[in-house]
Amino acid sequence: PPPARTDDMGAEAPARVGGAGAEAVGEARRPPPMAPRFLLALFVLAGLVTYMDRGAIASNGVNSDGIQKDFGLSDFEDGILASAFMFGLVAAAPVFAEATKYYDGFLCMFVGLLIWCGALVLCATSVGYKSLVAARAMVGVGEASFVCLAAPFIDAVAPPGSRSSWLA
Repeated sequence: PPPARTDDMGAEAPARVGGAGAEAVGEARRPPPMAPRFLLALFVLAGLVTYMDRGAIASNGVNSDGIQKDFGLSDFEDGILASAFMFGLVAAAPVFAEATKYYDGFLCMFVGLLIWCGALVLCATSVGYKSLVAARAMVGVGEASFVCLAAPFIDAVAPPGSRSSWLA
């Protein structure tokens, strides 16, 4: 096995990338299927797009009545719409983290980002408030895969002297 790395606290932290196949903590998993800088660029792009999506609902109604007026929503219903995303994210993050014990981590992120893309299409084509709330919750589910899995992958492939800046 490759030599163990140490984390910021000096404890042993072996590089573990990917999914199933590493039974012992010290055993490295398969490396990512792409160059580290490409992986970083891909994650930065995915992060940028997901944050833009978050902002679309968070800034709803800042300069106009937005979705609240379009759907005739009360303030409570508008709040539920924003909260649905967080519910999906918080509920699904531990599920994706656990799934990496049994499936390849890149596969888990890929499935999550597919869910995210499909949920965005459902948001765009929503015909009513309930379908929009459900779609926003699914956006959170899809984004959970990226949020909880990207940082360990970046940490595992970043050059030792650049880990902190790559994670920033």
